[in-house]
Amino acid sequence: MNKFKIIALGIVVLVVLTTAGVFAVGKYNTPRTTTISEPTLSLIKAYDGTTKAKVTPGTLSGVNGSDDVKVTASANYDTAAIGKSKTITLVYTLAGTDAEKYETPANFTISTGQIKAAPLIISEPKLTVLKVSDGTASATVTPGTLTGIVGSENVTVTATAVYDTADVGKDKTITVIYILNGTNAANYEAPMPYTVSNGEITAVPVATNSSVTNNNTNMTTSTTSTVTNPPATTAPTITTAPVVSNPPVTTKPDTTTSATAAK
Repeated sequence: MNKFKIIALGIVVLVVLTTAGVFAVGKYNTPRTTTISEPTLSLIKAYDGTTKAKVTPGTLSGVNGSDDVKVTASANYDTAAIGKSKTITLVYTLAGTDAEKYETPANFTISTGQIKAAPLIISEPKLTVLKVSDGTASATVTPGTLTGIVGSENVTVTATAVYDTADVGKDKTITVIYILNGTNAANYEAPMPYTVSNGEITAVPVATNSSVTNNNTNMTTSTTSTVTNPPATTAPTITTAPVVSNPPVTTKPDTTTSATAAK
């Protein structure tokens, strides 16, 4: 009895020769080589805390007839950290009832991947749009709530708000700028600035002092509004009557002595 193998179309058949004839007593699969066209691979993604890259496999070639063979692909960055010139490795997998008859296409890598900081979204801030002039352009603001942070990563936000100028006026633009903080802040982009155009800066009320005098009371008042003093009155002119001098008193001569001498 002689035994030998016949290889045809990737199938190994064990043939046994006996005096009674030729018998095929078994067959064994030999994987056939397959090829695949270039995949569609996303080289850039926003940070999401994973190494996964998006990929769609190309078209598989070399499958015989109606054999049931499908191909899938997975792609991963070398690390999940943000950065440029990152390595992405693509791995193919064959599936289907006849997949074991074929060799899986070769995996490959590229080194032009990139993971960018992920943009964050924030709810509307609480912004004070009216203030009394204080010589600065600052406005009071409390930031909203961040969304888009991966898992329990440590990221917080602060905000500053400024008027377009420090001048008094209405319909002024106020711009809110966000700043990210925390140990994982570098993985994210701060939210876009927020602006409004209904800001207002009013003038500072001026305190004035005024004195009001009457015949009985001296009173000083302090107010935050302008007090108009009453018009000044001119005191009447008093004309002094001329002083009349009495005429000098004339003394009558003493005639008694003269009369006596004549006798």
